Amino acid sequence: SMVSRSEIRILSEYKFPRPVYEPFRGIKEWLPLDGMWRYRIWCRIVSVVLLAAVFVFPRTLKVRSLHSRALALCVTSGLSDGSRPMPNSTRVIYPVEGLCLSFVKAYADMPEPICGAWRLSDDMPYTRGACTNTGDLRTVGWNLVSSIDEDSRRVCSELWFGQGAAAGEAVPALSLDNGGDAPPMMFGCRAKDLRFESQHVHWIFFFHQRLAINVKVRCLRPAFGPASEAWATTPLNSSRILQPKNFYQFDPRSPIEVQVGACSRLRSVMRCGEDPCFVIADITNTSCKAFCEAHDLICTEAF
Repeated sequence: SMVSRSEIRILSEYKFPRPVYEPFRGIKEWLPLDGMWRYRIWCRIVSVVLLAAVFVFPRTLKVRSLHSRALALCVTSGLSDGSRPMPNSTRVIYPVEGLCLSFVKAYADMPEPICGAWRLSDDMPYTRGACTNTGDLRTVGWNLVSSIDEDSRRVCSELWFGQGAAAGEAVPALSLDNGGDAPPMMFGCRAKDLRFESQHVHWIFFFHQRLAINVKVRCLRPAFGPASEAWATTPLNSSRILQPKNFYQFDPRSPIEVQVGACSRLRSVMRCGEDPCFVIADITNTSCKAFCEAHDLICTEAF
């Protein structure tokens, strides 16, 4: 009753605009999509999409390639970016300090693992080391963002010494510098167990071949722990699997000569492979046998 007849007539004759969920019908009203104009517009759209792909896709490949090679450098402490194989040796390759431990602390759904070392007195090297076992890195949940994070999770899990350890059992650790002040290490792989899987990406804008390499780092078995080859050794033969410098002195699998300090008094020019019993010594006016006997040792090899 409040609306007049003239207002009713105006409202009935008013044409409301079409809903916004019909964009194509709206486009047809102001774009001449017939004939040559239709082909020109579609050619522009296709050209823009292709041009974007030409510049964006190579950049994505390049970033992926550079990240995979940077991860290889970090895992091998700068020894290789995956373009060359690692030497077939028992040398333990540790990742860059803090790489895997920081990654676990930031993204793993488990309490923060803590590593510690012990020594008999403040003026002596550390003689034992271990880390807490707060969860299995292979089965625990992870708060990952991208496939790049997944690569880091996989390789750190393969380097972890806690593989095969019972729940709550301490994770064994190795020494970085003969029981020095460096923190205990619970991630590492022997050089002979490291593998690089390289995938060459063929793209016309990659003029330099190495820019188109995606590297996947694999560790066949960790350097230490229940899943390692060293775990089945004894103090009499463990030095054949790992270099003596990697053990803490009183580790149950530490070489016997390290545990008792048999070669710590050798007056040598140089140690070979950081083995205290494999040295270069000056034996002028004497012999290898006499040199060893002077230190209550037996000379097993001489060169």
